[in-house]
Amino acid sequence: NFMHIREAFAAAQQVFAGGSQSMLQMGIASYGLSEQQELLVNFFAGFIACSVSVTLTYPVDTIKTRLQAKDFKPTDKGICDLYKGLLPSLATICPSASLFV
Repeated sequence: NFMHIREAFAAAQQVFAGGSQSMLQMGIASYGLSEQQELLVNFFAGFIACSVSVTLTYPVDTIKTRLQAKDFKPTDKGICDLYKGLLPSLATICPSASLFV
């Protein structure tokens, strides 16, 4: 039905145009969670988002750092070598980034 599509489009426009609630808030509200549970959901969502972004961009940052180093020597150790030091980076960046969600 055309009216249903029009109503859905109007609702989506309101959300994306800075409506009264964000999509995340509307999604959480539909589950009937308490305020503490909402905080945990937001914390873990931020933690996961940060983990994914750091993991995807870490090899590029490693290559950039190695190219900037004066004593850079290319090696053939493979892709695992590009992720060396990822866990300490995740441990320091992700907890603080997840607080800002």
